[in-house]
Amino acid sequence: MADGYFLLRPRSKVYGFTNVITIFLNSLSHSRHPGIAVILSGLDADGAAALGEFGEEGGIAIVQAPESATHPQMPMSAIHTGRVDYILEPVTV
Repeated sequence: MADGYFLLRPRSKVYGFTNVITIFLNSLSHSRHPGIAVILSGLDADGAAALGEFGEEGGIAIVQAPESATHPQMPMSAIHTGRVDYILEPVTV
């Protein structure tokens, strides 16, 4: 993020899972308004490594309860960092 705008760049990895959530959270951490991150069902640990700095800069992390996720790996990876503020189940209204 530069001056409040997101910039598009080539994919960070050509093969395997990309780390777009980690890049996004790192960008938010370096902005003046880190905000809230919601980590939902997913197949890898993308984003988990960035939660530490995100929280230190005032960001709040909400993670889907793994037992409610179709693919619990991503929420579990986030929870294992110890940097999650809330673990919640999605509710259909």
